[in-house]
Amino acid sequence: MSKNHSRRLLILPLLTLLSVASLGEEKSASPSGADEYPELVTRKGATFRKVTIMRVDADALLVRHEGGMARVSLFDLGPELQARYDFDPVEALKRYRADLAVQREQRQTAVLETEKRRAAAIRAEAQREQLEVAKTEWTPVEAEVIKIQDEGALLRAKRIILVPTQVRSTLGFLNPGPPNRVLEPFSGLPILLLDPPGTMRRGDKWKGYLNPLAERFVIDPSTGLPTIPAHLGVSAAP
Repeated sequence: MSKNHSRRLLILPLLTLLSVASLGEEKSASPSGADEYPELVTRKGATFRKVTIMRVDADALLVRHEGGMARVSLFDLGPELQARYDFDPVEALKRYRADLAVQREQRQTAVLETEKRRAAAIRAEAQREQLEVAKTEWTPVEAEVIKIQDEGALLRAKRIILVPTQVRSTLGFLNPGPPNRVLEPFSGLPILLLDPPGTMRRGDKWKGYLNPLAERFVIDPSTGLPTIPAHLGVSAAP
């Protein structure tokens, strides 16, 4: 073998090593075929060690490293790595903007859901407090829903009156017995329940407590006069 030929054989592996080193990072292949790097340094100075490329997106690399998982923007990597993973700035920018829009929508949805839960909790607490007041100061009623109107639910309501009873014991003593439930008209005319449950429909039976004092009077469509008393109420089983 000539000396010139031997020299060429030695130079070829050296050129190969130089070409890999020029990419800025030493690259190897994992058993699964994924690219691996001992170290990956971004333009901003972030350093990832023992890196395995898990996925290549248009604008970023999803990597596993010794500290966990990370999404490394291809904008932050050198031109050699960008070329290795077919980085296209135009497509990457489109993907980046699309991801931003998705993230913005997710944040807005999360904020709205949080506000809904908070509002629901506030309403539930207000209803609980109102029910405690209603049990002692309002009138227990049973009612039938006549019609659902814009202002509320038109009801034919009857007040529940608990009539005390007495029972005689085996020794002949009179003791309080279970009260009898007596129904009497709450009003001579139908009344309007303000803020009724959203599931309430015509023909439903409703039980709860009504504020005996009307909040206001609404127009009766049959007469055009404000003669229908509108009451606040809370749903419950008196």
